[in-house]
Amino acid sequence: MSQLAQISTRIEGNAIVASVVGEVDISNASEIGSALEGSVPQRALGLVLDLSKATYIDSAGVHLLFRLGGRLTRRRQQLRVVVPDSSPIFKLVNLAGLGWTVPRDPGVPEALSKLRAEVTPELGEEAWVSGPDAPLYY
Repeated sequence: MSQLAQISTRIEGNAIVASVVGEVDISNASEIGSALEGSVPQRALGLVLDLSKATYIDSAGVHLLFRLGGRLTRRRQQLRVVVPDSSPIFKLVNLAGLGWTVPRDPGVPEALSKLRAEVTPELGEEAWVSGPDAPLYY
């Protein structure tokens, strides 16, 4: 893995939480993307990607987030990205329009709560998972 960024993952119930510390750019985005995709088993509800300690992200990093969100959606899983308002990458994430396809949360607990609420329906209700490709019902 590149020296610019470190990734750690953990299991939180039926979801995966991955944290990225450092910089995500063209030199390491592909490697980070592969590591993140490989960390989410088919049985998981989805991935909460904590970028609260990311210090820099370029267009390759933003593209990685869109691509990862699309792949998880096709697997009927969800990606939620944690970027606090005070984060150095907050403005870029908003300018890129990431929130239109990948939900953004201010913290990991909120992201986990929303992930479980949106993907795990109450008895007798349908769950709707939105994504960049098309809405999916299951």
